[in-house]
Amino acid sequence: MLGYTAAEVMNKITPADISDPLEVIARAEELSIELGTPITPGFEALVFKASRGIEDIYELTYIRKDGTRFPAVVSVTALRDAPGAIIGYLLIGTDNTARKAAEEALLQAGALQNAIFNSANFSSIATDAKGVIQIFNVGAERMLGFTASEVMNTITPADISDPQELIARARSLASSLARRSRRASKPWCSRPHGASRTSMS
Repeated sequence: MLGYTAAEVMNKITPADISDPLEVIARAEELSIELGTPITPGFEALVFKASRGIEDIYELTYIRKDGTRFPAVVSVTALRDAPGAIIGYLLIGTDNTARKAAEEALLQAGALQNAIFNSANFSSIATDAKGVIQIFNVGAERMLGFTASEVMNTITPADISDPQELIARARSLASSLARRSRRASKPWCSRPHGASRTSMS
């Protein structure tokens, strides 16, 4: 994950030395304000909460040996001896690159969806189960001349449609459904083997 061998870091550096220095400084400042005590930027800022028995999980940018960086989620636990004195710290870092990429993709998708929805090039109208308008986008406002506040929770799409066309559509649908119902209700007459079945009039 980091590109170092154990021999290169053990007894030589602290986790702060492989962390983004500006983030370490920022963490020290944030903790100083949060806990009301001065905290020195560096390793102390990474383990201060754990040293006080406070569960600590945070995000931090790690720097690999080759200089590349990656986001990590760091969990810190104080290691104690039998009497309870701190003898070290366990820092478990998890590569957070995939989650960050997924979050960014979701944000971009959300921004795109929002941009499309609020486009003035097409109207988007959504209703509740009773047909009352709940969403009326910018395109609908531009095309129909109403503001969203004038129609939302007030009218249905039928109220902004041609009444004669609505009547014609209702008749057409009723006729279509009636034909389907008649076809479904006709009994079938069996024919000799090999012949097709026909409905009885």
